[in-house]
Amino acid sequence: MIKLTALLFFISFSGYASACEQYNSIPMEELKEYRDKLTEAGADPFDRLFAFEKLVCSDKPTIRSFAIEAGMKTASDDIIRHEILLQAILQRKQIVVELISTNANKNQKKYIDRMGGALLVTVRGKFPEEGCVSWTNEDKCEGWFLHISGGKATLNGNGYDGFFELSETGKLLGYVRYSGVRIPAKIPLN
Repeated sequence: MIKLTALLFFISFSGYASACEQYNSIPMEELKEYRDKLTEAGADPFDRLFAFEKLVCSDKPTIRSFAIEAGMKTASDDIIRHEILLQAILQRKQIVVELISTNANKNQKKYIDRMGGALLVTVRGKFPEEGCVSWTNEDKCEGWFLHISGGKATLNGNGYDGFFELSETGKLLGYVRYSGVRIPAKIPLN
């Protein structure tokens, strides 16, 4: 069972290297079928994954956003949730890391205020086969980057790092650490 799960993760994540090389126009009837399958509670996980893959590669941005939002709300299977997380990050031109000030101490609040409540980075390189986006390098995933592995994301930046996990509610929650100050944070997926 463990080998099968590992194989499914490998197939799922490596298969996305070419899944959305281009966006496609999808006829309305097919859109409805994929939507229904993606949101169907008892649907086979692979059928739901297929429907998600089709919708997330639509040439319409609203359909892509819907696929991510609806998929995350209705998917309970880890393979689908992790694939949705990866695609939600890969779809972004910018990544926003919201710094959470609730219950922040003095040092945390000082940093949050200095950063305007969020880190905003422009994605320069996308590496779906590695599950990574970089905001400093177009050729490889190094320097400043966000790496996705399963339901976890690791952030590496200029003097800061971070760790996030996909919650049951479909949110990427965690922290950013800068100069030893650890600040609760989240990365919106839609």
